[in-house]
This record gives sequence, structure tokens and C-alpha cells, in this order.
Amino acid sequence: MTKFIIAGNSHVAALRQGLERLAETATSGIETTSEPNTWTWGEDSVQVVALGSGRFELQEFSTSKGGKVSFIGRYAHAFRQQTGATHLDPAVVWAFVNVANGERVFRQPMWKVFAPSALAPTAGRTPLTEAVIRRMLENDHAPARAFYERIKEAGISAVAVEPPRPQSAHHALADDHDRSVALYLDALTREMWQDWLNARSIRYVEPPASSIGTDGFLKPELRRIGLNPQGKPDTNHGNAKFGSNYIQRIVGAMRAEIDMTRA
Repeated sequence: MTKFIIAGNSHVAALRQGLERLAETATSGIETTSEPNTWTWGEDSVQVVALGSGRFELQEFSTSKGGKVSFIGRYAHAFRQQTGATHLDPAVVWAFVNVANGERVFRQPMWKVFAPSALAPTAGRTPLTEAVIRRMLENDHAPARAFYERIKEAGISAVAVEPPRPQSAHHALADDHDRSVALYLDALTREMWQDWLNARSIRYVEPPASSIGTDGFLKPELRRIGLNPQGKPDTNHGNAKFGSNYIQRIVGAMRAEIDMTRA
């Protein structure tokens, strides 16, 4: 039996709900177990580990010592509490949901004043060149990049998982200009992560194309309905239907990682 662990920020909740949804289908081959947030999938075991908010990815959240990679800070506490482990087990195949967090960028108030150069004239905002924006995004990505460098050096099998596309009804997007800026920033974030990971031969998993509407945003029927931790409508996460489709893609990529290792 191969052990799969999917760990990451708040977007893993939809994946856990997706597994629960699939486990209710007799033909899925997925069954619940006595272990919390763990399922059997054919001959394999799949566990979902919620590390915490993506805001903790803005600072160093991992370390490496003696060839062992560990989380630090709040992520370390959550990881130890849910797995009983203090470091990443090389015998496990991992998926990490901690890349391409464009929402963390486009929700910032600065985008009411600034816009990418290509969009600034129609938005009536101060232009920023792509080079400047890329530098901003690189700063945002730095702690997660350091994490992937560490797991790569430690020989840990892992795939990197994108979050869902943004939602057109996001609370930070008041008009079409805001939505255009959000799509630009989100697309650039995903492009930069994909290029960076591909250059290091780390498998990159994107949401199914079927989850994206013709407007480039997450389809309305795949949005989570509920409140966020601040008590406001959640305009960031996918729902169980989104998760049930995406989890199959993610586990498929993890199994491909095994096949590549054995080849």
C-alpha cells in the first residue's frame, strides 16, 4: 500500500469534502477508515492534512536539518497534531497545496490605485510594469520556493497543487476593472509558479479546465457557500463538487510520480 498525504492551506478543505463525497459512491473505490481524514483508494491510503491559513506562507514555514524537512511555526503544530510526525517521511508521496495563491495578491487595497501597464489606461489607475509586478510576486513566493528546494534536495516525492481559479464575486472585486486586474495577477502568478517548478522537474497540478467559466473565473456552482473565519461570505474557496473532481486529478499526478520513480 502506498501512502499519499495531501497537505496545505485552507484550500485542502474542499479536497477533504471531495473525498467524503466520492466515498459515498459505491463505484469510486474510495472508503472511509477509522483514521481521521484518511481514506483507502484501491490499494492506496490517502490522508488530508490542513496546515492552516495561507497567510503563514508569507514567512519561512519550513526548515531542513540532517536531510530531514520539517515545518516550523503554526504549520509544525498542525502537522504534528494530525500526523504524529515531526518531519516529512520520504516513504510517503506528498501533494502540497501552497502555490499560485493569486488571491492573496489581488485582494490587496493597492490595486485600487495601481494596475498592470496594459490595463492601467482603461482602469484609470497608475501603471506598474510587468517587471515590477514579477518582483512583487517573487517576494510573495519566496518562502514556498525555499520549501520546494528543501524537499527536492531531500529526495522527497511531491507534487505542487494550485488552488481554484478566483471567484468573480470576490469581496475585493467591485467592478470589471478590478476583475480584469485580478485575472491578470492570478494568471501571472500561476505562470511564474509553473515555470519555476518545471525548471526543477517538480510536477505541477492545475484544476480541471471544466471548473473554469468562460469569464476565466471559477464556475459559480463550484463555489463554497458559507462564511469565512471573519464571519463574511467565503469568496475564495471551492466546494465539495469542485474537490471531488480535483482530488482525482491530484491523486492521478501522485500515482504518476510513483511510476516515474520506478521507471
